[in-house]
Amino acid sequence: MAGKLRRVLKQQPIEMGAAASDLARLAAAASALGREESVKGLLEATARELTGLLEAAACVISEVEGELVHETASYWPGNFGSRSPFADHS
Repeated sequence: MAGKLRRVLKQQPIEMGAAASDLARLAAAASALGREESVKGLLEATARELTGLLEAAACVISEVEGELVHETASYWPGNFGSRSPFADHS
């Protein structure tokens, strides 16, 4: 197995520039989360950082309480304003 892995890695070199950039983005996100002082702030920062790291349009963090799902934190950049589109449904 190890021999096969070495052969594959020799054929497909790892791009260190892209990997270093991804690690730098991840480290910056972890640092931003570490600065938060409240649970609400941590969840909001997590939604914001995940949106950026995953290059997503938005992020919602939900909590299940019994049979209900509540939006706990979200990040909706762009035309959504300060409320998420799901705010009236949670």
